[in-house]
Amino acid sequence: MRLAEDEARRRLAAYDHGVLGTTHRDRGADLVPVVFAIDGDHVAIPIDTVKPKSAGRLQRERNLAADPRATLLIAALGCRRLVAPVVGPCSPHLAPR
Repeated sequence: MRLAEDEARRRLAAYDHGVLGTTHRDRGADLVPVVFAIDGDHVAIPIDTVKPKSAGRLQRERNLAADPRATLLIAALGCRRLVAPVVGPCSPHLAPR
């Protein structure tokens, strides 16, 4: 089923968490639960800078630097109903402090 853009936006705006899928060079799909916010035509996924990871950049950041394709899966509680998959190119942007 393909949703009209306005219906997909309406469904996406009703949620604030999902699963981000990026591509790892060797393992293929990397999936990680994320929170997000909608800002105009952009979906913002925050990166925690309060508790930095020991490896430096998160794997999802490294994956996106190597391959900017990503999917954000939004599913209703219990994952019984798909709400909206969001597929598109991604680029890292730092929010102003």
